[in-house]
Amino acid sequence: MSYDQDGVVNEEDESGREIKDSLESNQIHIYPNPTDGHLSIRIDSLKKDQSAFALLIDTDGKNIVYQYANKNDISIDFSDRDPGIYILRIEIGNLNTEWKIIKK
Repeated sequence: MSYDQDGVVNEEDESGREIKDSLESNQIHIYPNPTDGHLSIRIDSLKKDQSAFALLIDTDGKNIVYQYANKNDISIDFSDRDPGIYILRIEIGNLNTEWKIIKK
């Protein structure tokens, strides 16, 4: 487990397939990683008045996918993109966290 500069908890499960994160009282689950291009994000305890979205960014800094949370779940399909490393940013309210996503 590690903490970023904002005190956000970052951890991976033992298999390395799911990432767990926490922003305030919201638990975030990102899986699978590495992925074939279909990424699932679950945000536990997202309140009705909280806005949440995910942004996938390529290594050139281009925004690939911008997806709002549908209830507590976000699905991202970037299977048409080349294999490589991408950055996933999740924002809840004014807090955010970023993760390295590997596409096989």
